Amino acid sequence: MKDLKADIKYKIKKSIFAPVAYGWEHLKLWVQLLKLDTSIRIFNKQPIFYIHIPKTGGMSVRTALKNVINFYVISHNTVDKSWMHTKQYYERYPSAFYFTFVRNPWDRLVSSFFFLRNGGMNEWDKSFGEKYLKDLSFNDFVLTYIKNRVPEVINYIHIKPMSYWILNDSNNLIPNFIGRTESLEDDLNVLLKDLGAPSIKLSRTNTSRHKPYYSYYTNKTMQIVADFYEQDIKLFNYEFR
Repeated sequence: MKDLKADIKYKIKKSIFAPVAYGWEHLKLWVQLLKLDTSIRIFNKQPIFYIHIPKTGGMSVRTALKNVINFYVISHNTVDKSWMHTKQYYERYPSAFYFTFVRNPWDRLVSSFFFLRNGGMNEWDKSFGEKYLKDLSFNDFVLTYIKNRVPEVINYIHIKPMSYWILNDSNNLIPNFIGRTESLEDDLNVLLKDLGAPSIKLSRTNTSRHKPYYSYYTNKTMQIVADFYEQDIKLFNYEFR
C-alpha cells in the first residue's frame, strides 16, 4: 500500500501533458472514449477521468469543472448495466489521467446516513432509507448494521469504503491525484493549476443538513466505524477530528 501521509492531497504521478504516442492505438482509444461521452474532445493530449466516490463533494466538483476541462466521470451507478469499476477503465486506458476526492470517513458516514434517511436521490436510495434507516438514530444504525457488518447495508454504494472505488487488484491506488473534501476548492485549484487551467470557485450541491459529525458519536460507535473504515483511515491518513 502506498504511503500518502505527506502528500495525499497533491499526489501527481505523471503530468497531463506527458507525450502520447499517436497512431492507430491512440485513435482507437479516442473512438472508444467518444462513444462513452461526446463531451471528451479529440484535441485533449490525454483523456481525463474523474472517479466520483459517493458523498465526497462529487456534484460540486462536476458542476465546477464542466466548463473548465473536458473529462469523463466514472460514476458509482452500479445498477447501470454498462457500469465499470475504475480498475477496468485503467486496464483499458492506462495512459489516461485519473483524479478523485476523499473525505473523513466518520464525517462521510454521518452524511450518508442523513442523506439516505431523507430519501437520497433516486428510488434505490429511498427504498434503502425506508428499509434500514427509518426511525433509527445514527448510533443505533452503527450498532445495528455497521457493527454486525450486515451485507445489504455495508455494501450499499454510499456506505462502502472509499478505497473500494479506487484500488486495483494489487491494492495500489489508481488515481494520479487525490484531494480532500475538507479542502475541496483549494485542492481542486492545485489540480487545475497543474493542468494549466484557470482557478475556480465552488458552490456546494447535494449537501446534508445536520449537526457537526463528531456530535453524533459515542466512544463506542466511533471505534466501530474506525474498525469498519480502517483501510480508508490508514490509506488517507485521517483522524476522528
